[in-house]
Amino acid sequence: MKGIIVNHQKTEMFYFFSGNNPDIILKVGNNNIKPQNTIKALGITTDRKLKWTCHISNSIKKVNTLTSGLRIVTKHLNKEQSLRIITLQIFLVLYYPAPIWLTTELSCRNLRRLESVHYSTLRLGIKDLKKSPE
Repeated sequence: MKGIIVNHQKTEMFYFFSGNNPDIILKVGNNNIKPQNTIKALGITTDRKLKWTCHISNSIKKVNTLTSGLRIVTKHLNKEQSLRIITLQIFLVLYYPAPIWLTTELSCRNLRRLESVHYSTLRLGIKDLKKSPE
């Protein structure tokens, strides 16, 4: 194709197939591209069975890292500020891009994992609720 330069190091391939992987190799330039079990594009990790476990695990790891920093910061913020940061930063990572993977086919286990992180992060933001009722 005219004008398009393919980065051979970043080129990945995978396909949706329910049985054993057929031996398909894509040739790009002089490089052979073998199929992968998962690929990451635009921040979304997709597996060939669309189970989303890998994407959700990656998102939870990122949220746990952000939450550890948030525990320090929220000591100096009020409840509204804490919840705003949680909504803008934590939930953005946790649910990006939920319309694609948050479907009825999402396993109960993955949904419970998301809910657990969601609610524990919210509790962090509203920690002062018991101290001073508003």
